[in-house]
Amino acid sequence: MKRALNFFKELLFLTGMMFLFSCANIVTPSGGPSDRTPPVVIKSEPAAWSSGFKGSRISIRFDEFVTVADPANQIVISPPLKEMPEFLLKGKSVIIDFTEKLADSTTYTIYFGNAIQDVNESNILQNFQYVFSTGSHVDSLSIHGSILNAYTKAAEKGIYVMLYRHNEDSLPYKKTPDYICKTNESGLFEVNNIAAGRYKIFALKDVNSNFIYDQPNEQIAFCDTLVTAQYVPVIKADTASQKPGKKDSIAKKKEDSIRAAQPKIAINLINMLLFEERDTLQKVLKAKAEKIGRVDIVFRKPVSDLNIRVLNKNPGSNWKTDEFNASKDTLICWLKNAEADTLKLEISDAGRILDTVELFTKSKIVKSTPRNKTGKGSADNETGFALTCIPGYGSSGLQNYFQPLLLIFNHPLNSYNFPNIILKEKKDSLFQAVKPELLFADSLSKRKLLVKYVWKKKTAYELYIPPGSFTDIFGIQNDTIKLKFATTAPETYGTLKLKIKVSDYRYPFIVQVVTEDGKLQAEQRIQTEGTISLEHLMPGKYGVRAFCDRNNNGKWDTGNYLQKQQPEDVYYYPSAITIKANWDTDQQWNL
Repeated sequence: MKRALNFFKELLFLTGMMFLFSCANIVTPSGGPSDRTPPVVIKSEPAAWSSGFKGSRISIRFDEFVTVADPANQIVISPPLKEMPEFLLKGKSVIIDFTEKLADSTTYTIYFGNAIQDVNESNILQNFQYVFSTGSHVDSLSIHGSILNAYTKAAEKGIYVMLYRHNEDSLPYKKTPDYICKTNESGLFEVNNIAAGRYKIFALKDVNSNFIYDQPNEQIAFCDTLVTAQYVPVIKADTASQKPGKKDSIAKKKEDSIRAAQPKIAINLINMLLFEERDTLQKVLKAKAEKIGRVDIVFRKPVSDLNIRVLNKNPGSNWKTDEFNASKDTLICWLKNAEADTLKLEISDAGRILDTVELFTKSKIVKSTPRNKTGKGSADNETGFALTCIPGYGSSGLQNYFQPLLLIFNHPLNSYNFPNIILKEKKDSLFQAVKPELLFADSLSKRKLLVKYVWKKKTAYELYIPPGSFTDIFGIQNDTIKLKFATTAPETYGTLKLKIKVSDYRYPFIVQVVTEDGKLQAEQRIQTEGTISLEHLMPGKYGVRAFCDRNNNGKWDTGNYLQKQQPEDVYYYPSAITIKANWDTDQQWNL
């Protein structure tokens, strides 16, 4: 009995000790929800919106530790300073030390953008602004608007919007603005805390960060008239900076009363289009001789009266064949004597010498050529005769029944014998000879040959080119070439019928259909409103755009600031249009 009692006592002791140890065991507390609240301003010295500032330091204290991220790109000070102030961190405060004397009687706005972030979670205090004045009062007027890309109509972020008190056209070229701000992610801007008056407004994608329009590749936007600053009421009470969900009832009522007291004012939005001016100074951008028998020269703009002179030797009067691209800003010089050599070329346009270049050309052409019975050789073949067959300019692999067949040779032709070429059309089970029309798409270089014929739909064809029918400028002749292809049918394609209404027809419009990746598929010029048919579209999704062709040159033109010329207006149909095979798609569009 005594032994049993002792065992029971020991068991109670062990149980008690286990209970004590379990109570003393340290367990990591479960994590709560992550902090998603941005930092909150607790106090600033001097207070925000204060006047009579005479010092050189500002201190802004937050409710938690913060950092100032990417100040060079995020922070904008209006009016702009010659030297950016220093942004220091001290405890939970951001210290701003100005290194230059501030202007008298001036209201300054510091736009922090997304620079203020808490240390732990990088929560951003978005679009935080600090305002103060060195004068007797704080200016309170604003100018609001948006910046869109002139051609794509996409929102342009990070664009400087600049205001000038005067109206000289030369101001953006030589003077920093009187006020400045930056567009946000949506392309919107607001220049706040400016004095009453009318301002010249100019926008700049500043590549060298000097607030001056001094680079040819900088994009700009401008307003045709002066803009007037207006009063747009804002909340300046301390309650505006409180954390969501932590406002007491008194603070909430105070904020609601402030909002209710604000007059309902329609904001006059200034909407501007960003563009890059066309550089009118002609220049050679690139000159190379990477392929046998050719020199490629790329110009800044289309040439008007090009002259190329060889300086280091006398090549004779017929030393090259010229081939321009469609826009006439790229030239291929095919060299008649394609031997390894050094060429020193003087390049002029419209009587002005543009550049002098020295090129080492590659070695001579090999005049032997392999047999090519299919005609599917590469047009970039440098050592023999080759051609590329492009059926109907399309990607279906079939010949479009409404377009000529295109043959592209790897070198310009010197001579050709069209009567030797035979085109056969399949009728029933036999191929019968037919007579196509053969002509060059490029009369100078004779490198692109069109085979024109009224093709039958869903029909097989054979093109036979006997050996020696073509001789290129290097004396190389073709071997036997046989091409086999078939044509499409009208029911393969769809048609877009677009009923267009335009309120102003002073100028013609060019309506274009483009693929989802922006490739042009069809276009039509319109002079009056009505319904147009854009035919022969392969099934798929398309975008539709139109631009106002003010100068009747058939292409979209950018703007010019000094000539007060805005870019030509571009319009986009609001949604993608689905085209089905053998189907007319009807849409209405009010431009």
